[in-house]
Amino acid sequence: KIKISISFKIILIFIFSFSLSMMTLLFKDFIEYKQNKEIQNKNFIIQEEISKLKQDKQKLLTNIQDLNFTLSNKISSTQQQFHILSTITKEINLDKNKAIILNQIISWLNSNELKITNLEFEQTKIILSFIDENHFKRALENLNSAFKILDKNEETLNITLEVIHE
Repeated sequence: KIKISISFKIILIFIFSFSLSMMTLLFKDFIEYKQNKEIQNKNFIIQEEISKLKQDKQKLLTNIQDLNFTLSNKISSTQQQFHILSTITKEINLDKNKAIILNQIISWLNSNELKITNLEFEQTKIILSFIDENHFKRALENLNSAFKILDKNEETLNITLEVIHE
């Protein structure tokens, strides 16, 4: 029989133990590697979702800003209309002749699709402030025969009219 020396047996046991330890460590590391790979994939997907949510948030913020701007414009327009209406109401209550004149002015403005920002009565004068130069020029071109121009200011877009008494 072949006698195996003790030192050879020790070396063989050492090699076997070392190999077994290495395989155990490699197997353990492989399992951790797989878990880490899955976590990395999930993190990538979550990062993409976060990026999409940030883009959606930015779009929503832009839409909110647009809506706020529109709301601000509507509020401003409503305030101007309320001011004009209160001026009209105040003037109508003062004098019936002014109500007739006011009716003529509103009819003239509506028939020519003219938009104003302000209307004032000063004794026998009527001062109209137009929203832009286009409406100002159209008002001058299509003046109602019941009125004559006392003054016009292209810088402020104001026209001062007087009723022609027949």
